[in-house]
Amino acid sequence: MDESLRSSAFEHLVLASQVARRKVALAKAERLAQRAGDLAEGSLERSIALETLAEALFDDFRGDEAYRTFAEAAELRLASTPDDRSHLAYLFARTVEMPVRWPGIMMHLPSLEEVGRYLDLGFEHLSPGDSEERARLFIARSMRPFSTFGDGYTIEQLQAHLEEAEAAAEMAGRLGLPLLASAALDGAAGAAIMQGRASLMIEIDERRQELLPLLDDPGEIGDMYSNAALARIHV
Repeated sequence: MDESLRSSAFEHLVLASQVARRKVALAKAERLAQRAGDLAEGSLERSIALETLAEALFDDFRGDEAYRTFAEAAELRLASTPDDRSHLAYLFARTVEMPVRWPGIMMHLPSLEEVGRYLDLGFEHLSPGDSEERARLFIARSMRPFSTFGDGYTIEQLQAHLEEAEAAAEMAGRLGLPLLASAALDGAAGAAIMQGRASLMIEIDERRQELLPLLDDPGEIGDMYSNAALARIHV
């Protein structure tokens, strides 16, 4: 195939997959991303195709596959473009998002050591200042106690995680990213309940609900309502 045609076809397949995912045509999005992967040349293009596929798998609640695919995309980008620090940080953040925030959509959880390695790699590639990837990594780190529901963490350590989640929420607000602000407040509320502070969990949850008019992600909205009910059960 002519290289210019191949390159154009690859780019259009990636774009078509992204459009299909936004329309919640997830099977089509996955199929188009896989076709992009078939046309990919080199590690960078394979990473782009895998990232596109991982986004669709995540939206399809296929957590194990999304985790592995994000991880492979991150490793390939690290090998091909190690100086692309911001996107590497983003990909490592997306990788750990599954086991730390959405373990319920996974059949087999990776080891804490593996998750910790990807989280560390994400922070190693952060650039200074506010950014989406920094907010995502703060959220992921703040939620690590969720994997054991606080077991092995002191009250002081849980407080540090709560404060990091609050910092991520503030950063997401400055960046105009309400979805991430909601995720961060989810982490803060989780840390509060693990401390046994149900009233604080409700206060955080009420701030999270104020973001509802700004959200368009069904999974995030469903999680918000679920946690609102949980908070009031604990009072």
